[in-house]
Amino acid sequence: MLAGAHTLAEALQDSGVRDLRVRSAGPIPPNPAELLGSRAFDRVRDQLKAEADLVIVDTPPCLPVSDPLIVACRM
Repeated sequence: MLAGAHTLAEALQDSGVRDLRVRSAGPIPPNPAELLGSRAFDRVRDQLKAEADLVIVDTPPCLPVSDPLIVACRM
């Protein structure tokens, strides 16, 4: 979550666009692929899907890192 945030609602930030909330990435973890493949990611994904009509996940390009492939399989 966001520093100091304990719930998903606290971690989401107002974007300035009506009905659009954003969750920025924050600091890069030591092993992003491991985090994206975790049960914690699944829980956050499920909470986002329950709260939102549409969830967009921005990832780096597929060639240099595996992160986008992991996210694509889990969304």
